[in-house]
Amino acid sequence: MMRPSLHIALQLPDITNVRATPRTYDPETEDIRSILSDLCRTVAKEGKFVVAGFGQDRWPVDVGTDLAILLEQLPDVLRAVKAGAATEIDFYEQGIERKIEFSPAGNAYNATCISQTEWQPNPAVEQVGRAVLEGMLVGVQEEVVRLIEEIAPDLAEHDWVRRWRDAPIER
Repeated sequence: MMRPSLHIALQLPDITNVRATPRTYDPETEDIRSILSDLCRTVAKEGKFVVAGFGQDRWPVDVGTDLAILLEQLPDVLRAVKAGAATEIDFYEQGIERKIEFSPAGNAYNATCISQTEWQPNPAVEQVGRAVLEGMLVGVQEEVVRLIEEIAPDLAEHDWVRRWRDAPIER
């Protein structure tokens, strides 16, 4: 089977000497998105976030903003994919403004890209195996968990991080 054109990945170089600046998070005004945004900004220059497909080899996404947007949606998307349910990923940041809607089709998903800019997907629909899609998303999640453990070990067991990390496997 050919590798589908849709590709989502996070590549982090050696981050041994990178440390997140510790800070206290306010549960009244913040949530997991604050932690994820801080982590993404910390490695924005070292990391490489890749989204490709729908006729474009590499979308103009970045680690500092667009990865954080994916990560906030990741638990819900992974839960849906594991269940074989419909879901979507919304890259809503100005300049990207694209959404990928995933509709189950047997052991695969029909992925439909909707653009709210002048750029138009070609093709607008691609098919991706359910296991392939889950593998891509879990791969991103595993890289982020490794990132947290390495650059912000004090946050690795933060309640928000545990819930974000474990949400896709909850029943």
